[in-house]
Amino acid sequence: MLRSLVGSEMCIRDRYKKREPKSAEEQELAENCFDILCSCLMVPTNQQIFLDHEGLELMLIMVKEKGFAKRRALKVLNFALKSSPTACDMFVSALGNKSLFAAFMRPGKGAQPELAADEENAISCIAHLLQHAQGEARKRTVLKFSNDDSPKIDRLLELHIKYSHRMKEVDVEHTAERLGALGQEHSEEIVYLAKLDAGLYTLQLVDLVWGLVLFYGRADVAEHTKTLFHQHRLEPTQLISVLEEYLSNLGDDNQQEADASKEKIGQAIRGLLSLVPDPTAAAESGDATPETYAEEAEEDGDATPDTYEEGAED
Repeated sequence: MLRSLVGSEMCIRDRYKKREPKSAEEQELAENCFDILCSCLMVPTNQQIFLDHEGLELMLIMVKEKGFAKRRALKVLNFALKSSPTACDMFVSALGNKSLFAAFMRPGKGAQPELAADEENAISCIAHLLQHAQGEARKRTVLKFSNDDSPKIDRLLELHIKYSHRMKEVDVEHTAERLGALGQEHSEEIVYLAKLDAGLYTLQLVDLVWGLVLFYGRADVAEHTKTLFHQHRLEPTQLISVLEEYLSNLGDDNQQEADASKEKIGQAIRGLLSLVPDPTAAAESGDATPETYAEEAEEDGDATPDTYEEGAED
């Protein structure tokens, strides 16, 4: 696997760093190189080798070039940053946030499946940074959503609405009917898989990022979020429900990774709970507040998220 990692990276570096494939066969070769690289990066030890060979810097160059390799490089970054504090810190130090958030705000052109993949990879990279970057690196990532960068919160809203609508359009009955007895026997699993095909994972990541930005961020983020929720008749509990479903379907193959994900999802839920009105004030105004979440927030003592000093990304 080490040979596959180094060989794929060298092929990409030598041939496709700044030029386009000249034929369909060459494009297929390039696609295979990127796919092999992604597969190799699923092994933690290979992530370090990738960093040592300046793989992050290479992928960032390709994202900036905005050619054939851009969306493939974004996918590789998704795999490179996953569960790796070292990679996340190096990415931010290399000023990777500038290119990443540009891709997040302005996805490339292409067919709908390609655009959906771009949106998933971009929001996934941001989620990795918020979950695994440390200290100054995480602070700089959170600050991308503050001050004059409130359009990034608007983009979260846009993606949340887009993929929430897709969930409503999932034809559960037709899917179960098409699968016959298998669909009847495993109806819940079928529904969940159908939602995943429609983009549920992207929706989960969008709401996770939004919740973590609220948890770690500053008051201006919360105020802007409240304004958007009011304008679009959204409730924090709608996002919380998405995260609860995400939490209930986490695998436990890697217990340490699963526990870390559960902790971050919990922080995101608490960030969203900070928007829920005080139970006493809600009772006086007649607004309903979920009791379970109010009690949980009170027990945890996490009603006030961490705040950061003002700063700006280079």
